Amino acid sequence: MAVPQLLWGKYFQYERNGEAVLLDPVTLDSAFIDPGEVHDLAGVPPTATHEALAGLGFTPDGPPADRREALHDRLRLLGLDASPRSISGLRVVVTDRCNMSCTYCFVDTNSGKPDMTKDELSAGLEFLFEQNAGQEEVSICERSRNSALSLIL
Repeated sequence: MAVPQLLWGKYFQYERNGEAVLLDPVTLDSAFIDPGEVHDLAGVPPTATHEALAGLGFTPDGPPADRREALHDRLRLLGLDASPRSISGLRVVVTDRCNMSCTYCFVDTNSGKPDMTKDELSAGLEFLFEQNAGQEEVSICERSRNSALSLIL
């Protein structure tokens, strides 16, 4: 399977033989782009391809609303519950500033996101333990600059 590129930080672009498909992972909308349009898309906007994609809802501008909320709205529209049935673990990424030298790490790029705050960590842990009240095992995986730690509580 082809590895997608990220277009404008929010759409997956799958290319093969010069043509491509764009996928919006929130709305699940997609668009086919022929080889000429792929080339045109690489140009400085606004090109005809940029304008055509904007007409289909694919824009480089930031989303009008929070992407998580947009995903929850989409799931509700599809009749799906956005709440997980159970949460058995929490992965804590303390920082994304990484020298990428750990041989065991599966992360291949830095996202550039800010470091996790104490409030975010606290809220995540509280939610995890509330959801797993009475469970014998809860898993927490922590990754920081040059270390990884997994805890089973």
